[in-house]
Amino acid sequence: MFLLNSRFLRREMRIQEISNKKRIKSILFSIAIVILIGFNPDISAKKSYGDNSQEILKQILKKTGEYCERIKKIALYYVCKENIAIKENLYRIVKNINPIINPYGELRYDNKARKLKFHRTKKKTLIYDYQLVKKEKNLEEKRVLLQENRKKKQKKNAELKTNYQAKYIIYGPVGFLSKYWQYYFDFEVTGEELIDNKKTILLKASPKPANKNNRNYATIWIDKNDFSILQIEWEPESIIDYQDKIKFKKLGDIKRTVTWRVTYGIEKNGVRFPSKQFIQDGIFDSTGEKKILEEISFIYDNYKFFIVEIEYKE
Repeated sequence: MFLLNSRFLRREMRIQEISNKKRIKSILFSIAIVILIGFNPDISAKKSYGDNSQEILKQILKKTGEYCERIKKIALYYVCKENIAIKENLYRIVKNINPIINPYGELRYDNKARKLKFHRTKKKTLIYDYQLVKKEKNLEEKRVLLQENRKKKQKKNAELKTNYQAKYIIYGPVGFLSKYWQYYFDFEVTGEELIDNKKTILLKASPKPANKNNRNYATIWIDKNDFSILQIEWEPESIIDYQDKIKFKKLGDIKRTVTWRVTYGIEKNGVRFPSKQFIQDGIFDSTGEKKILEEISFIYDNYKFFIVEIEYKE
């Protein structure tokens, strides 16, 4: 299970609260950060930005940091529909795939050779009413299960019935680009791209060695107009326990591949909310062939906003 851990968010909330009440402690904490990892983060940009690459990257981090601080400071209360489609591919292990001619001219097979052969696909659909409420230090998300495989349900406080789960995904950008977490990552501008007809900057984030708790790698799409975050794609190494989810021990050495992408396509009061989430789990078997084990698609719509406003000012 991969979690956008609320521990990081609550830690920042506590830091902000201390900053407001006891300025001296905040200064001491900042000094401790400087001593730990240095004042300037080790960042770089592609040569395509020319001699101004460092200055451009500095401005990108400044603006995205301000955006993340705004996300942290708002009071939230909203509901939306969470539409989920799950496709799971089932495989059989096939033996005797590597014919060998022995010295006597006899046909034999390598008993250690294995590969996966597609068997069938299982599909599942879920529809939830999703609710998120954030007031001061309290953060809570709830679900009501409305449908499962097109059968009506009305289950309150329902669990999310997926193998992979991400909590509080609206705060995904905070774990990389908030003023606190920027000191714990290396950043690199890798290019530009259009998303939903919006020009975006692609930013690569990698954790520094000193970053022991938030070991996330990601590509981040940043709106060139207002520096809000349009999309984040996490790399496989950052997904907690993804290697242990399914083990094909009889296949020998395999390579896992996981794609996890969240798109923030809904805007309200200058803050972007999730519109899509996509997860693909697969492996490369011993023959080098890619096999898709599972795909999960989330669509978020029918948003109803009750509160999206600043809780407090500095």
